[in-house]
Amino acid sequence: MRSQLARIMMVGSVALVSSVTVTCFGQSAATAQATRPAISPYLVGANVWHHPSDEVWRVTSKAGIQIVRIGGGAYDRSMPSNDQLMEWCRQIRLMNAEPMIQVSRYLSAEQAAGIVRHFNVDEEMSIEFWNIGNEPWLREGRPDVKTVPAIVAEYVKPLASAMKEVDPRIKIFVCDECDYFDALYEGLIAGPFDLCGKDESGHYYIDGFSWHRYVSGDRAWVATNAAEDFRKRAAKCRDLVNRANRSHGRSGDEALQWGIGEFNLENKGYEGLSSIEGSGVHSFVNGQFFAEVYGLCMKYEAAYACPWSMFEHGGRRSGTDFSFLDGQGLTPRPSYRHMQLIAQHFRGTYADGSSNLPHVRAFGCLAENQSCVLILNMETDGERAYTLRLDDGAITSSCAINIDAGVELEYKDTIPNQTTQLLIFDSHGTLIRRYVYGLDQAKAGETPLVISLNR
Repeated sequence: MRSQLARIMMVGSVALVSSVTVTCFGQSAATAQATRPAISPYLVGANVWHHPSDEVWRVTSKAGIQIVRIGGGAYDRSMPSNDQLMEWCRQIRLMNAEPMIQVSRYLSAEQAAGIVRHFNVDEEMSIEFWNIGNEPWLREGRPDVKTVPAIVAEYVKPLASAMKEVDPRIKIFVCDECDYFDALYEGLIAGPFDLCGKDESGHYYIDGFSWHRYVSGDRAWVATNAAEDFRKRAAKCRDLVNRANRSHGRSGDEALQWGIGEFNLENKGYEGLSSIEGSGVHSFVNGQFFAEVYGLCMKYEAAYACPWSMFEHGGRRSGTDFSFLDGQGLTPRPSYRHMQLIAQHFRGTYADGSSNLPHVRAFGCLAENQSCVLILNMETDGERAYTLRLDDGAITSSCAINIDAGVELEYKDTIPNQTTQLLIFDSHGTLIRRYVYGLDQAKAGETPLVISLNR
């Protein structure tokens, strides 16, 4: 069944209207959705750090965050009190997100069980997600990575067993290392330090693997290489989890998962870091990089990805300021804005994207009543006239974008350099909303431009 789609293209203040032929969503879209990776309801996360103020919590609540990890090196050495954890968990629940609590590796099994008992039995909080320990390779002084599985297994097994004895429903992720080290994680799925099987009580020790990754480079390096850096790790972790599930017979709700406990760019070593045009934590390209990380997490079926962190060191744009809020009035940074776009609009199943230009990237999703496409133009000059198809059909265009959604739809528009667009189509293939967020808006601390189209 075919219909005519009125396409509105904004050029300056002028709306240009044309028409394109589309195929309405039907069996092809339903089939596509059934075979694509499901998007986790906990995908878009954050990390709590250093007693956020009420205002930090308030601004964060508007981002659509779905999970918040309470963890890190400092908390591994000295865990917050149960009262402090409870205060944060309640704040997290107030913004309709799920808490994730990191239990220190230095606790006794009895102490670890006591924390689970406090939250899930005494207080009936039903906290589902838990970590044990943080970055053990760094904590042990950077030994040969091949020796770390033994260290991790030694502390995880007794703590995990004690925690699962209190509440077998919880999900435990380990070991939140500072990077995805092949030898470390391979050592935890088989052999003497295997954590993927069951303890003597019949409970699985762990339910997923988690890792961290921070990268740095100038803007050109970030635009070209940062996402590929993550893609390689995500693909290897997905393969590791698949192999472990097969060898241990784990499926359904018992299947192992994976997640990213911390990630971000870094504020070091490159010119222009203090500028939003640069490649620091507060830069526009970091926002687009965040979007790419979440796209990869959807593609490789991550349970969650939690950037570090909500607000840190006054949002001062240097050193260990890894905030998604700026110190000038707690203004949301480009990382926050891109997280918000994804958290509020991406659900259902992931639809992979491709482009014939190296610095124009895209991916999408399919839900019951709509599809979304996120387009990232990471070029530094000019604008691109592009043609978008929601299937693998051939495109004749200097900028051709395909989204693997199984929908015969072609859409044409333009996108300026250093700009992100989010397109939302209804179940009939009609464009109903368009978000535009670019460098100039980020400089001014503005929200994405929203264009609602008459139907």
